[in-house]
Parts: sequence; C-alpha cells; structure tokens
Amino acid sequence: MRGEPIGFFQAFGKIFALNDYDDFAEQKPGRAIKYFLKLMILGTILLFLFSIPKFMNFSDSFDKSLSKFDYITLSLNYSMKEPVVFFEGDSKKQVTIDLNSNATSIDRGKMLVTNSSVIKRSWFGSSITNTTGYSNVVEHSETYKSLFTGLILFMIPSLVVLAYIAFAVKFFVMILIISLIAFIIARVTRFEVDYAHCFNCTVYPFTVAIIFAMIVFPYNIHYGFFRLEWAGYIVSIILLAIGMQSVGYFGKKPEKRDRIKRRSYVELG
Repeated sequence: MRGEPIGFFQAFGKIFALNDYDDFAEQKPGRAIKYFLKLMILGTILLFLFSIPKFMNFSDSFDKSLSKFDYITLSLNYSMKEPVVFFEGDSKKQVTIDLNSNATSIDRGKMLVTNSSVIKRSWFGSSITNTTGYSNVVEHSETYKSLFTGLILFMIPSLVVLAYIAFAVKFFVMILIISLIAFIIARVTRFEVDYAHCFNCTVYPFTVAIIFAMIVFPYNIHYGFFRLEWAGYIVSIILLAIGMQSVGYFGKKPEKRDRIKRRSYVELG
C-alpha cells in the first residue's frame, strides 16, 4: 500500500526535508499529477500578478516605441461576405465585425465594428468612435494606445487559460524528461529505485522551479547567456538528487528503517 496523501500546502513544507522524500515516493502517481495541476494554477496566478507592473508601463513603452517613427500609415483593403461574430449568443460579450455596415447604433452584443466607426455598449449607454481619418498611427497614438489596452484587457481570460495550458505542458514534459534521466542514471549506477518513485520525487521539488520561473518570466532577466529562471531548475535538480538518497539504495536492500512517520496527512481535494 502506497503512502497516505500529502496535502497541497503540507508538501511545500516537505520539499526541503530531504530525508523525508520517501513520503513523496510512496504517493500514487495520480496524486503527484493532481498536485502538479494545482501548482500550475498557483503559478499562473503568480505570473499574472507579477505581470501587472509590466502592464502598467505599457503606456510609456507604447509612446517610446512610437517616438522612433516619423509616421505610420495603415490602410485596409477588404471584401466581406458576411459579418464576423465572436461570442455569438452572449449579449454581454458578443463582438460583431461588419465592415459593410454604416450602422450608427448597436442592437445587440457588446461591440460593433463598422467601416467607419466602433460602437460599444456599456452600463452608461452606447458610445461611438469614428475611425475615419485614423490611418496615421503616430498622429492618433492615444486612440491606438486605448485600443490596444482594451484588446489586452478583453483577452485576459483567454490569455490566462492559454498560459496555464502552455506552461503546464512545458513543465510536465520537463518533469518527464528529468525523471527519466534520473531513472536511467539510477540504473547505470545500480541504485535501486522504481520509475514511479523517480517521477514523484521530481514533481514535488520541481515546485521551486515552477514558482520561481513564473515569477521572473515577465521580466526576462538574464546575465550574459544565463537566464535567471534557470536558477530555479538548478535548485530543483539538486533537491531531487539529494532527496532520492532516502528513497532508493545501492546493492543489497537494507533493513527497513525504524522511524516514526507523522500521520498528519491531509487528503487532496
């Protein structure tokens, strides 16, 4: 019978208890995966929280970038067969793009984009922004800045989901590769340990790498070729290498250790 479940926050406290990694090893792989998925939720939240300062500087960055141009002119050639509708059926979110329309009011949905205006509906009524004559981006920088800011805010829910999926796939593949390498090294050195134990003992210390990487990701900090987020990976691998010593054994299987395990485990929700 495998070990009793370890609570999510309880696992945080055990990551640096290197002599207790057999508690991690004895977990069912399914519990380790559940822990990983919950950890990615926390990591995604931290990613967006630490991205707020970067977003707050968007206005200055936009102005600084535009100041390098004398002019930017946009032209749009199009031929639409029918309107394009996003979030169709949801009156609070629906966005309609109909460049063949000359409408001056919005009948349904949150936003209507026509060939000459953008009509938005809010709690305070409808507002119309005339887009005619806005081809010069530099001259109308404030308008384009507001537009880009609105688009970013509008896309935040989708960005959160995409970030969660993308980073979860990235880190899970890394965990599989590192745990497989650890297992191969163990076999080559005649260190007796199961792959399931290697997998579990990679997932939990990888908490350090995931949390640290998500926090520093928005700032892209590097020193020469070395990216700061790599420090988290290095720490996690060191924890794995040291912690595995309490899980397996070299050569003949030793006598079962006589130590009292704490039973303050909490079932994962």
